[in-house]
Amino acid sequence: MNKSIKLILNYVAGPSIAVLLLILLYRQLMSQPDLQLRWEMMKGFFFNPLFWLLFLLMIANWSIESLKWKWLVRPLEDMGFLKALQSVLAGCSITMITPNRTGEFGGRMLFVQPDNRIQAISATILGSISQLSVTALAGSIGLAYYQFSERVSIQYSLLLLISGILLFVFTALLFFCSHQMMKLLTRVKFLNKLLRHMLVLKAFAFNDLLRIYILSFLRYSIFILQFIIVCRLVHSDIPTKDVIWMTTIFFLVMALLPTLGFTELPVKLFTAVSLFGLLSTNIAGIEFAVFLIWIVNLMIPSVIGSLMIMKIKILRKNESH
Repeated sequence: MNKSIKLILNYVAGPSIAVLLLILLYRQLMSQPDLQLRWEMMKGFFFNPLFWLLFLLMIANWSIESLKWKWLVRPLEDMGFLKALQSVLAGCSITMITPNRTGEFGGRMLFVQPDNRIQAISATILGSISQLSVTALAGSIGLAYYQFSERVSIQYSLLLLISGILLFVFTALLFFCSHQMMKLLTRVKFLNKLLRHMLVLKAFAFNDLLRIYILSFLRYSIFILQFIIVCRLVHSDIPTKDVIWMTTIFFLVMALLPTLGFTELPVKLFTAVSLFGLLSTNIAGIEFAVFLIWIVNLMIPSVIGSLMIMKIKILRKNESH
């Protein structure tokens, strides 16, 4: 991508979109007739055990991702759980400033042996594909539920459903048939050099891939449970069944939408209001629920990850002296 285009996206287009979305969300928020009452109710979160359960689930979430990462790099090196956790959190911090969290591998590679880093990027992508596949599958089921039950009318639901199914089929084939696809690609001569950096993918048997996929599903289940909890915290009147299915659609839409680091939160808020607003008039509660999950799942781990990056850079600087 041209450098000037990158500068425009990073410093003009991205912030402009974020500001526009925040203005729209602010206007919706301020139009709520019982806004003051809802804010008073939210002040009691710190005394609610459900609020602290969110943090326990956050720890479980990143622990599962660390275990998944440990298994993904096992063909390359034996990484301990604590090191894997530091690596994952470092990756989380960099995703906050990159489009669609594409910078995740950059932070993780800091904790991988230099000789293994190129191969480890392939392992990182494989793990991301498994998570995306689970998101596409669950989101497609959620869309099918509303499409055929006709409980609510979701805009472009049929298009989203087709997109979700296609995304699931593509990612599932890419994940579970990586060996076969690599064999096919070896016939294309100009790709042979690239494929040499992806040999780690041949080390994963079907049972290994299935284990990684199950871990991705467990992470996804934690995300769903967190949404159920925050909906209860903000006194949402949405039935649990609808929270589950609408959350699957929300995650699918977010996976399909291109976002830059600083536009992710406004886009999430806008998308959540558009979807969950079909089920509840509590706009303030919906926005606060998404904001709270963003703080717990991304902002706090990102801050910790930044400290991990600073620590390893200081250590390496001292070693060089």
